[in-house]
Amino acid sequence: MSIFRSALWVVFCLLSVGNAQSTVLVNGGFEQPTTSGGLFIPAGDPSLVGWAIVSGSVDVVSNTGSWPAFAGAQSLDLDGHSGGTIEQAFATMPGTAYVLSFEYANNPRLTLGKR
Repeated sequence: MSIFRSALWVVFCLLSVGNAQSTVLVNGGFEQPTTSGGLFIPAGDPSLVGWAIVSGSVDVVSNTGSWPAFAGAQSLDLDGHSGGTIEQAFATMPGTAYVLSFEYANNPRLTLGKR
């Protein structure tokens, strides 16, 4: 349960089809909306292009903010003012293999006892 409460620093998310490496997700690198520092987004706000913030809140963080993104210029902190949950729906085809890969880390600003 504590893993769900910890602030995961999601830096890159890619869903690919077979060996074609075509991206199925929209805004998998959290590059939209663009921010020069950080952008707080609460649940229900449609600002995070391609994603629904289902509960809590998130922060879009730029490379000029607290940490460097894995890829691109921005990352997503799943602990805005409270632990956030995101989701994205996408079409699939029966019999097609999909690969989900992503990079994540704990929020480096949290103290060890709160991770």
